[in-house]
Amino acid sequence: MRFETSIANVGEADLYITGERDPEEEVDRAIQTVVTTGGEERSKVIGEFAYHPEHTHVHLQNFAEYELWAYPEEGGDEPLVTQEKIGFCLFDYVPYDLTMPNAAQEKQFLYANCTEGLQGLSVGWVDTYLPRREGQSFDITDLPDGRYQIRMMANPERYIMESSYDNNESLTLIEISGNSVQILED
Repeated sequence: MRFETSIANVGEADLYITGERDPEEEVDRAIQTVVTTGGEERSKVIGEFAYHPEHTHVHLQNFAEYELWAYPEEGGDEPLVTQEKIGFCLFDYVPYDLTMPNAAQEKQFLYANCTEGLQGLSVGWVDTYLPRREGQSFDITDLPDGRYQIRMMANPERYIMESSYDNNESLTLIEISGNSVQILED
């Protein structure tokens, strides 16, 4: 089963991440820089960038996790299938709400930047990973027909500094029947 994932920046500031090579560890550190309301600039290592040949660009590692659970009314206290996302190349894909305060009216972070170790997501913009991308799937071959829920968590370890983590999880209710999957209304 393949699926799409969209992440929107609904905060008050852009997400800005740069890469810095650590020659001793031989890794590319991902560094988030924020500017406080007082104008002070703060930087923090939030993880690592890694090149992914399947996508031909650099990803911020461990950005999202996906789980497939039994339908809530049918119980189940642990995920049936788990897919840890290799990472995301974060960039402004499509507008979300350009009327938001501080929303960029044009793309600031581009897909091309993901080869240069610069990533981000502007206020009011969405990054979307389409179903055809590697990692956007669950193997449901052995699951019986029935109702399930997909749980998606962005920034699951809270490495990225955010003003609120309350909206980092989404649930999508689905029904599997034979070779088809239907999204159910809440």
